[in-house]
Amino acid sequence: MINYNKLLAELPGITVIMIDSGRNDQWFKEATASVLDQIYPVAKVSETEYKTQIELKIINNRERKYTIGQCWNHLIKEAEFDYIFILDDDDMMERELLFNMMIFLQRIKLDKKNKDIIGVTPNVTFMEKKDGKMFYQFSDSYTSGLVEKKWLLKVPFREELEKHVDMRWDDDILKQNKFVAVQNWNHGYLYRQHEGMVSGRNVDMKYLDKDLNKIVDIEVK
Repeated sequence: MINYNKLLAELPGITVIMIDSGRNDQWFKEATASVLDQIYPVAKVSETEYKTQIELKIINNRERKYTIGQCWNHLIKEAEFDYIFILDDDDMMERELLFNMMIFLQRIKLDKKNKDIIGVTPNVTFMEKKDGKMFYQFSDSYTSGLVEKKWLLKVPFREELEKHVDMRWDDDILKQNKFVAVQNWNHGYLYRQHEGMVSGRNVDMKYLDKDLNKIVDIEVK
């Protein structure tokens, strides 16, 4: 039987990394606010002192001096906590997203047969504004997910690529026989559909059609 009190007390901290692309200042504010608004346990430092377990690290790339891989690798090296979550500066997270992912990940890692699982990713919810109204649609596309920092350091993002950087990393980590589990009932990542985005619905679905068999999908009862 799982001791959830112990599991909650020992939840690792998470560093959320984000590139400030200058795409849209309002979207950037909403993305940042969704990180600061996360529901997540604090760590007890002493009888009177507690420490937040969510860190947000941002790099300014408005002038496009660096590739996406360079930005992410730099932020990962600077991260305080042992788990990394990537948030695009035009997307958002529901309040329970990080908590739900971490609980799920720590729960499945209690089973030794899951020792090669190094992260977890939710399905996304597409959001798009039309005629002044926001529309939402569940999808079976995936995000970069919540991943152990040590593996992102061991297998860094490719810095020469201009796009599909996270997809190429998926291929690279599979060569290490490591996997990211799919939390396919969690749609807490809000993916904004708009003109000029780096990747979108067509790219995601094409990738999944080709490589779906490589993704670990675990059902927890």
